[in-house]
Amino acid sequence: MNKKFLTGLFAMALFGMSASAQLEGTTLDQRIGGSEEHIKEVRGWLSLFQQACEDKQWTEAYENWKNVIEASPVCNLGIYSKGATMLSQLITAAPDNAKKAEYFKEMMGMFDIRLKNLDALNSWQTKEKNKTTEGDVKVIKSYWYSYYAPSCTNDYSIGKAYEMFSDAIETVRTKGGKDVPAYALDMYMRVSHALYGVDNAKYREQFLQDYLSCREVCEIMLEQAKEETDQARAQKIVDQYDPVLQTCDGLFAQSGAGDREQIIAIFTPKVEENKTNIAYLKKALTLMAENNCDDTDCYYAAAEYAYQIEPTYESAIGTAQKLSLDNKHSEAVERFNKAIELASNDKTRGTIALKVATAMSKLKNYNEAYAYLDKAVGYNADLKGRAAYQKAQYLTRQDKYDAALEACDAAEAADITLQGPAKRLRDQIAHVKAQIANYNKQKAEYDAAKRKQQEEEDFWNKGKQ
Repeated sequence: MNKKFLTGLFAMALFGMSASAQLEGTTLDQRIGGSEEHIKEVRGWLSLFQQACEDKQWTEAYENWKNVIEASPVCNLGIYSKGATMLSQLITAAPDNAKKAEYFKEMMGMFDIRLKNLDALNSWQTKEKNKTTEGDVKVIKSYWYSYYAPSCTNDYSIGKAYEMFSDAIETVRTKGGKDVPAYALDMYMRVSHALYGVDNAKYREQFLQDYLSCREVCEIMLEQAKEETDQARAQKIVDQYDPVLQTCDGLFAQSGAGDREQIIAIFTPKVEENKTNIAYLKKALTLMAENNCDDTDCYYAAAEYAYQIEPTYESAIGTAQKLSLDNKHSEAVERFNKAIELASNDKTRGTIALKVATAMSKLKNYNEAYAYLDKAVGYNADLKGRAAYQKAQYLTRQDKYDAALEACDAAEAADITLQGPAKRLRDQIAHVKAQIANYNKQKAEYDAAKRKQQEEEDFWNKGKQ
């Protein structure tokens, strides 16, 4: 790379573009600016860059990209989106580590340039949905850093990768942004899992939270798929985010972070230390409930402390479960219903009713669990698929496999986002049924052999008599 380009690259990264507001509504020529000759030259480079990317001629694209981004970093968004694809291809194909490192450094610098010129790049976007936020850029930069830094730089660390992702997602959360891409969410979960592997004790609670956060984003995106009127678009969302949901669950199961004894050991002292801290208690209740620890003393204690400070549906469900455990059935039902009442609208009431149904199923009160599933659908008809899927799960636990399969079909028919979960539950049921059939076959063969042996013994014993 020439020295002049490097100077221009880092100067723009540090200082950005001035007078960005002046670019609003401008044409490509106006965004390029300068003399007619300069505009013509940049247009030529941009055209050659775009054509080379289309033809997958990455080296040719690279030479023209360097010229465009140096001369006019706000003229076109493709120099960033296509630029990232181009640089990733060049890194992969680079003949040696030094060249890989050079391209990687330029990729990271390109994202910095985009961040510094964000206002200018957004100012000429006529549609709000086309505007990019600081968080959006940081998320993509974090993804590419995590993907390529291990093989392209000597200062890579899993801690740095995690910090970049955490900062990016926090920026999206606090300042707004587009949907976190599925591939970036997948990478974030893998980075968090790797960091947890460095020090289980230190990062367990953090990893538990990351797991729940990633699942939540996937579930939000899958909910959006349900609202899509375009079936092709809905299917695309499902195809992107359902595999990430599987990755989250798979990595979490592999990690062992959900070990009950370890979670109880973490939260028992912390709940007592934070018994007046409602924010911590809410987080603890969610984490323990999601990790099958909602039948433990520390969970019940957190629920009671939280309910006394500020009754919420989480703490109401927790205290209701304890009342049920103490055989205070009527009081438990009253508290479960209180959890639903704490919601502000029917949509939320429906969601809480599903959570109550889950709590009832864990207490093996299946009839009441089914009743709350019906209540959920009564509050919000859009939950019909989700309620059917939960019913399938409960029926499976009761060994009612045929009924569970019917419920899976109903769930999938009512909710496109449940295709993946319904298929996986069907596969589990098929596996269990195959095991049962094999056991029954072996038992029948054993019983037949036993009968034959007994008949022979009876015959000879009779002869002796």
